[in-house]
Amino acid sequence: MDEFMNQLGENIGWMTMRARGLWADNHDKADDLVMQTVEKAIEKQQQFNGDNLSGWLYVVMKNIFLDDVRKASAHREVEFKDSIESSEQPDTPEDVFIEDAKMLEITNAINNLTPKLKAVMELWIDNESLKGISNTLNITLSTAKSRLCRGREKIKESL
Repeated sequence: MDEFMNQLGENIGWMTMRARGLWADNHDKADDLVMQTVEKAIEKQQQFNGDNLSGWLYVVMKNIFLDDVRKASAHREVEFKDSIESSEQPDTPEDVFIEDAKMLEITNAINNLTPKLKAVMELWIDNESLKGISNTLNITLSTAKSRLCRGREKIKESL
């Protein structure tokens, strides 16, 4: 347990940077995400297989983040910008519904992937480079490429 806690502490830095990337506009939400990830990791540490803690933590963080986003979209929280200089037309309720349905379908397709493919796809969706994916998940670059390719194919098949 002490070893797990030490490794967990060593990962706080990159987790904070990743969370601030996800919640770029809100550092409080980013810090909350890191704390929720640490809490969940401690709570579920018996599920950690002892291999690649940073990859496991990333998946935990990503799942918490996606849950938060889903909850927010369910409540349709709207944040107003300071200026109204946008020339875009506001989304109609139909557009919002269609977009939400597409996102739900894609999210379900990703969630149905094997854990290895899902981890690669989530990092790729988060704009991580293939080299970054291979480093985060402690896999070779060619393995990251092939898992990304297989994951994309599986998602296309399910859609």
